[in-house]
Formats: sequence, C-alpha cells, structure tokens
Amino acid sequence: MRKTVRGCAFGCWVVLAGALPTSTRAQNVPAAPDFPKTVIIQIAPAERIINLPVISLNRKKLPVLLSLHSIESSTVSNSDGKLLPSGWHFLENPSPLLKKDDSVAQLVKPDTTPSIEQPSIGKMSKTLQAYRDDLSENTTGLWLPLGEMTPIAAFRSGGQIIIVADGRHPLDTTTLPANGPLNVTAVRVMETTTVVTLHVAGGTDPAILPAGAGWSISLAPSPPLISNIHVAQSKGALYFSLPPQDASPRAVTFTDPSSGRKLLLGLVRGGGIASSLAQVGPGFALRPSVVGVVVASDSDNVELRKSGDQFVLDAAGVHISPLLSSRAGDISPVNETGVSFASAPLSALMENYRQAWTSAAFSSPAKRFDARLRAAKAAAALGDRAGLDGALTAALRDQPEGAARLDVKRLQQVSALLNHYFVNGSPPEISANAPEDQFWRGEMELLQASLSNDVSLNKNEREKVASLLASGLSAVEHYPASLRKQILPAAAEFVSRYGSSAALGALIRCANIPEENLACAISASRRNDVTASTQLSKLEDDPDSHVWSGAREERVLSEQKAGKIAPDKAAEMLDNLIPAARLSDREKEVRLEELDAVLAAGNLQKAQSLIDEWGQIYPKCDADILPRKLVLATLLGKNSTGGDLGARIGFLKNTLEHVSSQSERNELLKSLAAQYEALGLAGQAVDVFRSLLPQLPNSEQADTRIKMASLELSTGGADQVHQDLAPLLSSSAAAGSALPGGTPSVQIEAAILDAKASLHGHDLDRAVHTLEGLSDVRAQMLLAQIAETRQAWPEAVSILQRVLDQQIPTDKPVISLTNEQQQLVIHMAEDISHAGNRQAGDGLRARFGKSMSQGAMGSMFNLLTGADTKTAKQGAGG
Repeated sequence: MRKTVRGCAFGCWVVLAGALPTSTRAQNVPAAPDFPKTVIIQIAPAERIINLPVISLNRKKLPVLLSLHSIESSTVSNSDGKLLPSGWHFLENPSPLLKKDDSVAQLVKPDTTPSIEQPSIGKMSKTLQAYRDDLSENTTGLWLPLGEMTPIAAFRSGGQIIIVADGRHPLDTTTLPANGPLNVTAVRVMETTTVVTLHVAGGTDPAILPAGAGWSISLAPSPPLISNIHVAQSKGALYFSLPPQDASPRAVTFTDPSSGRKLLLGLVRGGGIASSLAQVGPGFALRPSVVGVVVASDSDNVELRKSGDQFVLDAAGVHISPLLSSRAGDISPVNETGVSFASAPLSALMENYRQAWTSAAFSSPAKRFDARLRAAKAAAALGDRAGLDGALTAALRDQPEGAARLDVKRLQQVSALLNHYFVNGSPPEISANAPEDQFWRGEMELLQASLSNDVSLNKNEREKVASLLASGLSAVEHYPASLRKQILPAAAEFVSRYGSSAALGALIRCANIPEENLACAISASRRNDVTASTQLSKLEDDPDSHVWSGAREERVLSEQKAGKIAPDKAAEMLDNLIPAARLSDREKEVRLEELDAVLAAGNLQKAQSLIDEWGQIYPKCDADILPRKLVLATLLGKNSTGGDLGARIGFLKNTLEHVSSQSERNELLKSLAAQYEALGLAGQAVDVFRSLLPQLPNSEQADTRIKMASLELSTGGADQVHQDLAPLLSSSAAAGSALPGGTPSVQIEAAILDAKASLHGHDLDRAVHTLEGLSDVRAQMLLAQIAETRQAWPEAVSILQRVLDQQIPTDKPVISLTNEQQQLVIHMAEDISHAGNRQAGDGLRARFGKSMSQGAMGSMFNLLTGADTKTAKQGAGG
C-alpha cells in the first residue's frame, strides 16, 4: 500500500504518519518484523518537500514521526550511493532499518561521539541532540493521520487545545519533543473517538485544516480564513448551519478534561464558532471553537443532534419546556416538519413501534390523534407501509383537519412513496426548503409522473428532480436502515441517470450506497470511469431483474455512445429488455431509448412502427414522443422513397395535429408534400406547398414556388404556373444567366419553367420572349425546340451549334463523347438534314466522324451525314 503526504503551505511541520517511510524505495529495509517503534527523520529545507512516499511492510503499519523545519545546510548526500536525498537527515539510529553492516552501523553515533566520516554516506554536521534542540525550537506544525473524511471538533480547555476526532486512531508520540511552541501532550483512544491534547504556546489559536488522510495544525503567522458556522434561533432551538462539507458531520458527548463538565460536540470537516456567537442559556453554554460545535451542558434534557447537514440544539424528553424563548433570529433552512427519522438499532425501532401502538390503543380521545401519529412515525421508521397507512388513515378519519399539519404531510409523503399511491390523488405539498424537504418534493414529483400516463418528465424536469433528490441524500442516508433501504436505492439510481455533475458529486459522497450497487455503476458510466464496465458486467449477473436489466440498459447505451455497437444492434438489445423494464417501472424510458437508437440507425419504417405502438400504450403521453416524431418527419422529408407511403402520410397528418410551433409545422408540411410527390399525387403536394407558402421566410419562398411550378407543369396547369412564377420574373432573367457548368439562379429556373408552360399552351412568342438573352443550355435547347416547331431549321441548327460549342470546346481534339454529347450531335445532324445544309453536314462529319463511329450511334450518324459505308468502316478501323 502506498500513500503520499504532501508538503505544508505554512512552512514547517511535524508529521505523525501511520506507516514506515523510505526514501530509497525500501531497498535497504529488511523483511524482518523487528523494527523500532519509531524512526525520526528530519527533512530540510521544508520548501523543497513535495511528496513523501509512505509504505507498509509485512502488512503491518508502523507508527513514524517525521519533522520538517528550515535548515540552511544539506549535509547527507553522496553521489556513490546515498541512503537519503539531499537535505534529509536521520535523527535517531537508523541501523535496524539498514543492512547489518559495520560501516552502516557507524553512520550515527551517540551524542558524545563525534561523527565518523563515511565515504559512501558523507558526514553529519550536527549531533542528534543538536537536531532535537533545533526541532523543539522550530517545529511550527503537526499533521495528524486521523484518516480520510474524519470530522473533528477542536477547542481550548485549560490553556490547551483539545481535538476530538471521530473513530479510533492510535498515534505514537513517544519520540515527539516535550517542549517547543507546538507539541502533543497526550493521545487517548476512546470507544468511538480519539482525543488529542496539544500544548500551543501563546494565546493564538492554531490553524486546523483537513489535509489528505488527516488534519494539519499550523502556527502560521497569517492563517487562512476559515468559514464560521452560522447560528440561528427558531422555535425554541438553536440551529447550526455548516459550511459546505465533504463528509457527514456527527454529534457526540464528551467530558471536558479541565472542568469535568459534559460537552456536546458537533464533529465537522470545516468551520468553527466565532467568539462573538458564544452565548449562555438555561442549562447550556455555547463556547467558541476552532473547529466544530462545542456546547457545555449541565442538563440531561439538552440535546445536540444532527439534522441533515446541520446541528440542532434543543430540549429533549416529554413535558420539557423549549430550550429558548420563541423569538426567531436569522434562520438557516432546516427540517421544520417535526418528523425526524434518526438511525437506531432494529431492536430499538421495534420496541418504539410496540410502545407507540400500545399508547395509541389506550390513549384518551383528546390525545389519540397525536398518539396515532407517533405510531405512524414508528411504522415509517421500520418501513412498515401497511402500518403507516393504517395509522394515518385512522388518525385523519377521526380528525380530518389534522391534514394541514406539517408532520402529517411529511408522513403522508412517506406513505405515498412506500405504498406507491396518493390518498387524495395528488401529493401533499410542504413549502419548506430544507435539504430533506427538497428530497421529498423531488420524490413526490417523480411518483406523480410514474403513476400517471398523462404526466411525463422531460429532460430539464428530470434534471431538476435529480437535483432535488441529490440535495437531500445527506439527510436521508441517516434514516433507519429499514426505511432507508426502501427509499435510497431508487432515488440514488434516478440521480445517477439524470443528475447534473453537482448531483453526481452529492451521490458519490453518500456513504450508505455500496460501491457495487446499480446507482454507483451508472454514475461511474456517466463519468466515464474506467471501472464502470466492470461494475456493470458484474451487476448483469445479479438475480434481481431490476438490477441486471438496469445494468444492461446502461451498458448498451454507453457502448452505443462510444461507437462500440451499432445503433440497430443497440435497438435490438433494448427491445429485449422491455419485459424486465416493465417490472422495474422503466418501460417508458427503455422504449424511448430504443426509438432513439432506431432513428440513429435510419430505420424509418421501424421508427414509425414504434411511434404507433407508443400511441396505443400511452395515448395521452405525448411530451416525450413528440420530439422523436419531428425527427422522424424530417428524415421522411429527406427520404421519400420506399416503405408504405400511405402510412407515412397518415403519420405526418397525425403529428401535425399535435404540433403548435410554426417552425415545426413547416418542417412537417415539407415532409408531407415530399410524400405526396413520391406517391405521384402532384395536386395534393401543390396544395400543401400553397398552404405553406405564406408562413415561409422570403429566402425559402422562391424555392417553394419553383417546386410548385414543376409539379403544376406535370399536371398541365400552365396558367397556374405563370401565376406562381410571376413574382420571380419581375426582373430580367438574363442578368442572372448561368455560365456553362454553373448553377442556375432562381430566376433562370423560373424563366425555363415559364417557357415550358408557354410551350405547353402553344404560346411560342411568349416562350421566346421569356428565354431571350439566356445562355443556359436548357434555355438554348428550348429555343431550338421552338425553332423546330416553326420548322425554322437553319435557326435551329445555329442554336444547336452554339450549344455544341459550349459542351464540346473547339480548341481541343475530340477523342470520345459521352452519351449525352452523342445525342446532341445526332440531334444537330437531324436538323442539318432537315435544313439540307450539306456543307454543315460535312463539317459535322469531319469534326465528330471518328469519335461517333466508335459509339453505338455511329450508324445513325453516318446515315444522317451521308457518309458511305466503306468510309465509315475505314474510319472505325483507323
């Protein structure tokens, strides 16, 4: 096992570590177990220390004391084979740690013996006593290895600093100097805590801060600012609001060693009570502290308890007056419902349950309501859903007005969650905003969505609910185990799936969630933890259908996201999980995930089938499916071939009925028009485009008019084509003439369509007027067609000659022709033949005779141009 102790920002320290350090990678440390209990190593200068490796040998941790303080010289070094790096010195005889070698044994002599120079080690510049004196005078800090995330309380008592740490932590201080500005005078390991007594010179409190797997105590001249614990008063009690904590606080009872007075301590990971907040009340005194909450108490009825991330000081017991007057001060958010589920052994919970029910059965009518509520609370603590529901029902049946009480509402919330139903059809509302209240508010929103097919949480709502749940995890994890096990796993799983990074951080800090469970595995997967795959694979073998199906679901999603499996394969695996997901109340989510995978795979027919199936199962739940419908509609607009086109049209029409956003309706209408066009229903497509036209921006209206004109032209509606294209022909189309090979402008496209409509209506003059000045190949071909219709063959030949010169440059030899070019040459040859222009025919044969004879249209070309068969054959062979 390897640990790292980092250097102190305040300069000099003394370090108490829990394992034997070595700077030589343990090559000189023997395997024998007979090490000394303590080895002291001095390191100088302190500013150079970055990392200190710590190891354990033979599976046994040996206590070690390390001292760091400023020394200008660096004396223990040897280039041939140094045992310690430059600036490191042994303060006690290190021989038991090293090889049994005479030269090594002489490394350190007693104080009265002068140092002996060793060629392989170097010589010591100070005696051991000098080092100890220097250590005592210069020690300015301590590091206590009290474990990771250990809360403490630190306060002054009788001129000393007392540190009370949670847990048992044996510390060896036998070699620590007994004098100096800062030193440990005593360490007591008690049943559940460890008490360290420090002597601190002067009246200034040291800076005590978490540091690695422990706490640092420093006499820094300018200690860092430490957040104070906020103290507020409400309803006869004191509330202590803590700064942000990285571990759960704890309340313990302790006896002051100087006065013998009972102390109620709140152990925390940061924050103290400022001297200005100290106060004295009936039976208690709130003391200032360096860290934590310290309350001296003379009464057995005064109780300091933890409530979520806060401490509450109030009076405990029956018929006890409030601890303080009823005036309220600056109040921090606390659970004010009057229902607190404190963790306790099962036997104690069962005994409390028995007594509460007995009391409820024999109580007088005036006290029966409260007695039944106590019975309901006892049942809730045990996780007894039937007992809780029965006690609440009986209490409210006799006293319905009691439903307005906050404690009743909280018990109703617990009952609703355990029994999975709302008594009055809706969740009871509590306006308080403490972390625990936020947790239950999130649970009620989640339960309401789960119970109703009409209510579904979108992505933002899920993240909000996850944040509410995460804020109260620290309070709920201290519920009795019997209740916690029924509440926490599902809440933690929801946070792990939908929570933000802050919510996931709160989940990680929740101590009562085992590392192997589903929530932590999903959280690790979302955080791209390298151990996530192993955790999920292990959970897939769990016999619980909820666990294995949830783990497999997350693995499929993560592998699809990482590109390890294709979307269609992921969809197939998710489809197989639906029966198990139904038992786990996750059928909705898995069906949506399957649909997302199908859409990603581009399987539009399957996606449409899944959407139709969703509508049959959840007819009133459209919030989640509607975005997927829009995605499918967009894909259908881009791919209007294949599949059942009639079913697609029905799907798009149905989706239009549920969409209110104009931009989304526009996309749906475009897709619908594309489906009509693919089905050959040009008239219906034009009608859809015409209804869409007024809603489109100007940049899209031109393209839409072009589509409408193309469809209308196919149905013979020439007059409507002219009307639709009129706004696009207001300026000269010739100004936007396309160059050969270029992209035609909208005006050129409109002019060509308008000319085609004129040809269809036999209005040749209008067609010629529309096409005047256009160099676009399609426009020239239309002009040639008009000339042919008029039998103006020389004009047609002239137009085709221009087109041919554009398509096949004259300055390059013709080697081969494409099919389109061959068809153009044949077309021109036909018009030359009609015109009787033999000279033009000879020129065409001379230019294209060889290349045309190599193609399938060679015979037709020879026939039209008048070439004899023999010459054509020679040309083909030569």
